[in-house]
Amino acid sequence: MDFSKPFCKWSFVAFAFLCLGIFLGLHLAFINLPPCGNHLWRQSNSLALALNFYEENMAIWLPRVDKRWEFSGVTGTNFPLYEWLLAVFYKIFGFSHSLHRIYALTISVASFFAIHHLFKAVNETNARIVAFVFLFNPLIFYYGFSALPDMLAILLILLANIFLNKLFHYFSWQSFVFAFVFASLGLMIKYSFVLWLTIPFFIQPIKPKFSLIVKTASPILLALLPTYWWYQYAIQLTAASGGLAEFIFTPRLLPKQLLSELILKTGLSIVPELFFGFPLLVLIIFILIKYPWYKNWNWIKTATIILMITYIIAASNNLLNHDYYLLPLLAPMLLLVAKLQNITFQNLHKNKKLILSNVCVILYLMPIWAFFRIAPTNWIGQNSEKFAIEKQKLELINPKNKRVICGVDETGCYLFYMLHQKGFPYYHKNELFTKRKGKMDIYLIEAINNGAAFLITNQLADLKNPLLTAVAEKPIEIGENLWVVPLSDIP
Repeated sequence: MDFSKPFCKWSFVAFAFLCLGIFLGLHLAFINLPPCGNHLWRQSNSLALALNFYEENMAIWLPRVDKRWEFSGVTGTNFPLYEWLLAVFYKIFGFSHSLHRIYALTISVASFFAIHHLFKAVNETNARIVAFVFLFNPLIFYYGFSALPDMLAILLILLANIFLNKLFHYFSWQSFVFAFVFASLGLMIKYSFVLWLTIPFFIQPIKPKFSLIVKTASPILLALLPTYWWYQYAIQLTAASGGLAEFIFTPRLLPKQLLSELILKTGLSIVPELFFGFPLLVLIIFILIKYPWYKNWNWIKTATIILMITYIIAASNNLLNHDYYLLPLLAPMLLLVAKLQNITFQNLHKNKKLILSNVCVILYLMPIWAFFRIAPTNWIGQNSEKFAIEKQKLELINPKNKRVICGVDETGCYLFYMLHQKGFPYYHKNELFTKRKGKMDIYLIEAINNGAAFLITNQLADLKNPLLTAVAEKPIEIGENLWVVPLSDIP
């Protein structure tokens, strides 16, 4: 049986229908889920930004968060186009958890088509293989269904790459402008995705001249200017927000004592399991053995390797605990996968159909691996109605949406978002009764003095603390292990 037919002989419409049918079918059962699973804090922050655009102010240059202390909530973030567009959809369709899931899936599907269009410059089979690998990479399978701005950055960079590829063949101002605009927006969302802008320089059928490379790279270089401007502006907003700087990627080197943990945890566990997925890892090893990757070396490859190493070093501290920082490195992985065509059709003429068919058998394992690696730990068993009743009760208790202290919540934002409240984050037990750095009063008194009218807590032990009972009214239980405590003004 020839398992390569969808990649070689089917029409693209039939191939896309197969891929997207599997991809969407594996996600639809979880379409109503609120933010849940891995990196809950990042999903909640992104959704809070979108909801605050929708409810408070649609000015894209004034992103607001829920954990705002005594400030306005406006703080510096990566360019919030992802969140702003989601707010636009809220305006059209109304708020729902399913809408942000559909929005995320739409971006993933659009990226699938963009990757196929881009890699058609190599050939059709190659484009289909790379698009399939992208769609069923475990990281994309998860984050392509989650509230993560990185996915929109990938789509925009892919669109920029399509126009950069056109510039390699003939110069037009239209392609130049579109490449510049899409690259600017993508890098303003996440500047680390500059690694994805190397793709067009590797897929050219012949080695381009240096002058053509410089001319084609000019939209990328120009795109660095608005990117730099936005992040300088975001730094100013962050300073005005009281220093809330959780959204902007800043290089944070890993301490030497944690280097071995990075190698063991990220390098030997997360990368094979999530970055590749074990079925794809088999193909990658096959490619590295069979493909003479070291031949035809040039300065572009050298520059890309240096860029990758620089990013890995700069993001080393983030890579230890946040696997979505691996997403910028998917670009060179996709380029490596693109070499499958070179192996099956150029280097191994005698058994090319058999080999390609066997390769496709391994590829078909990717959706199975992605689903069983991601779904049980992140989506299966989650309650889509969690906190719904508590939210309704809170809106009756706090109808004017006064500021609250909310916790214990190690994310600092999940409970705020789910309960539709704003104010002072409460990260760990007993935090209320200690002083924050540089403050004169304990956190509880500081928050009350700055406008906190209620405490929302899941810590029964904290309710019995005499420091709280002295300034609080009777607790109101609004859900399982969740209480609201009206707070008194400090005389």
